[in-house]
Amino acid sequence: MVTTLLIVHYLSFVVGAGGSFVAFLIARRIAASGPEEAAVLRTLPPRISDAAMVSLALLWLTGIALGLLKYGGFSGLGWAFTVKMVFVVALTLVGVAIRIEMRRARRGVAAAAANLARLGPWTLVTSWLAIVFAVIAFG
Repeated sequence: MVTTLLIVHYLSFVVGAGGSFVAFLIARRIAASGPEEAAVLRTLPPRISDAAMVSLALLWLTGIALGLLKYGGFSGLGWAFTVKMVFVVALTLVGVAIRIEMRRARRGVAAAAANLARLGPWTLVTSWLAIVFAVIAFG
């Protein structure tokens, strides 16, 4: 059971962190593209966001299960685990904020696009830092 949870946890890392990186690259390409290409590229971030949010939910579920089953709780996991969790919570909040801004953008709220451009890179930063501190905590 623990091995299965670890596999799902690691694969969710890949989807979430990879999705953040791909979304960042697509956002840069949209900014440099003409209207027709940008229109096609703008269809991708919502799909990437859907996959990333599913992976984030799986990370939370498998992480809680692993903490309880493998370590008997979270109190003895150390400072690096606490720092990792700060970045996981930040990533979750940024992900929720992005979803809200995506809905606002679909409704035509002009400020939403600028907010998405500011929020997007934070998914990359927070996910990578969560991974770095997970390696320190469990490596």
